[in-house]
Amino acid sequence: MDQRSLNLCSPRSGPPRKVWKLIKALYGLRKSPMLWSRELVSFLQNLGFEQCPDEPCILINKETQIILFVYVDDLLVITQPQNIQQVNEFKTAVHSKYGIKDLGEAISFLNIRILRDIKAKKLWICQDGYIDKLCVKFGIDQSMRTATPLISSYRPQKFEGQATIQQISEMQEKVGSILYAAVVTRPDISFTASQLSQFAMNPSFEHLRYANRVLSYLQNTKYYAIEFSGSVDRTIEGETGSNSVNKTTEGETGSGPIDKATEMETGDDDEVLQLSSDASFADDPETRKSTQGYLMKLFGGAIMWQSSKQKTVTTSTTEAELLSLSHTAREVIALSRLFEQIQFDPEQRLRILCDNQQTVGLIQKERPQLTTKLKHVDIHNLWLRQVHRDGKVAVKWVPTTDMPADGFTKPLSAEKHSHFIRQLGLVDIASRIDPEHTQDEDIDDDDIQISSDTE
Repeated sequence: MDQRSLNLCSPRSGPPRKVWKLIKALYGLRKSPMLWSRELVSFLQNLGFEQCPDEPCILINKETQIILFVYVDDLLVITQPQNIQQVNEFKTAVHSKYGIKDLGEAISFLNIRILRDIKAKKLWICQDGYIDKLCVKFGIDQSMRTATPLISSYRPQKFEGQATIQQISEMQEKVGSILYAAVVTRPDISFTASQLSQFAMNPSFEHLRYANRVLSYLQNTKYYAIEFSGSVDRTIEGETGSNSVNKTTEGETGSGPIDKATEMETGDDDEVLQLSSDASFADDPETRKSTQGYLMKLFGGAIMWQSSKQKTVTTSTTEAELLSLSHTAREVIALSRLFEQIQFDPEQRLRILCDNQQTVGLIQKERPQLTTKLKHVDIHNLWLRQVHRDGKVAVKWVPTTDMPADGFTKPLSAEKHSHFIRQLGLVDIASRIDPEHTQDEDIDDDDIQISSDTE
């Protein structure tokens, strides 16, 4: 124990009027996670690893070219095949200090299944096992069949009554379980999870029904996985990719200059890193705040995404798009810093896709005309123009039909949701996990269309 000492009351069987002074951290104490983190990081630093300033759970050894992902006491090691000897030496050092259990090649990490096809240069991550546990836990009827997580006519509606304690507990437990899948491997339910979380404190029966619908949708699509591809393969959406694990450790350098063109541009489909931002103006009927979302894809698979309600009210679609674009640009700049820290260079311009021509024009044109009395909107506009002029981030226009982030701002019909699935880089890997698995006949044709991308 460091800093102030921690004393515990003696148990009843112990001597009276005595306290115990802890000399080591125990499970359950508030300080324990911090002390363990300090201990582990200090040990790893002695082995030559350095923490990423923006992501402390990532440590890099620049000499051995080994990258570590740390979650409490679970370690995921990433390196190139030629560095296996260094990995074995690292395992020996850690084992001599803490006594670890070597699980071999990573096939599962934090309820995430990891599949690889080395010859095809593809990697998939999914949570089918986690979803199975959820459906058993909450008693989801397997006969329920849903092609989308939400109905396209969904509108958020506050419950005017008062939910029971049991209903509140049930809603919070279900939403929390849904959120974990939404932030790890299932960006297709991100908007739905964001909407349902707003009613976790006072849910209605309808809100609980929607939560069950999402769980049923997850059950029907439990084998959907994010696919990363190392081969250049132009698909319907013109996406490309590469094995994220291998490319991340190669330490490439030499990205090209940022495009500072002031003319309206359309998006390129062959970019390794694809960025997009979207907003739905004043779609909350109670607060009239807008919903915003962004998507970042690397080598064909989603790596960062978000669906959230904007913190302030705007007075036009252009203003809502500006705020969303400003938020996305800040996340992109932070991501570029992380890329530098892990010695990865996408070798391309950082360009964000936007489907609002007026918003793009305000950032790209020499003399934009934004008429607004909202000071914060004007500030975001001027900041975006500055980062665009400095070459840090560029903005490009794409049609709404080609906007990958569209599904983070509104509920979609089955047909549009099918298109959204493909834009996210999600594929059905049921045949790779369970060869006997087949799609049920009573699922909508749109779901079958989604699954046809498997191979």
